[in-house]
Amino acid sequence: MKPTSLAPGLSLLAATAGIVWLLYIDRTSTAAVHLVEWQRNLPVPLWTLAGGLGLLLLGRALVRIGMDSTKPRHAPGRKAVSAPTAPRVHRGDWRGEFREEAAGLNLPTGARLVLDASVTVPVHLVLEHCTEHRARRAIELMAALLLAHPLPHRAQISFQDCPRPTTPWHHIATAALGKHLPQGAFRVVRQATSLDILFHNPDPRWRS
Repeated sequence: MKPTSLAPGLSLLAATAGIVWLLYIDRTSTAAVHLVEWQRNLPVPLWTLAGGLGLLLLGRALVRIGMDSTKPRHAPGRKAVSAPTAPRVHRGDWRGEFREEAAGLNLPTGARLVLDASVTVPVHLVLEHCTEHRARRAIELMAALLLAHPLPHRAQISFQDCPRPTTPWHHIATAALGKHLPQGAFRVVRQATSLDILFHNPDPRWRS
């Protein structure tokens, strides 16, 4: 749609000024004489008709310009940013969906995710010979997976022959989990060679 123009309204107002000049100031030129004779046949002064229509068009144009300025504008060639999507509705086989996405995780070398290893530890991230950077990346991926699905009551991270980190493992895990999960949603408990992640509001479907 072309932008709304003020030109028609302004042109009529300019014409109104010209009509007033000819009718009430000039009155001697040929154009003024013809205009005076023409106005005698009209029920209202000609300048009021032209001025009224000009004001009407100008007012409508200003209103449309004001409305257009309040509409969101998007950069050319880019799609409008959509509103936040509603939470994903899980299908009936949510465990199958969870397994599919877990299997598709691009975990770093030395990391693997074991599911349903036992009733007490339904999600187990095993890290073997993982550097601090790879371990952090693997924990972040696990956290993103857990966020998109019902939370279990517990998860575990085991460290097997991993180089000693510059920061304690439980601090690394807490920060990595916090990238996707609220800090108040879990608690990290240190063990000898592993970390237990206890979730405060687990989904009961994990125990069914």
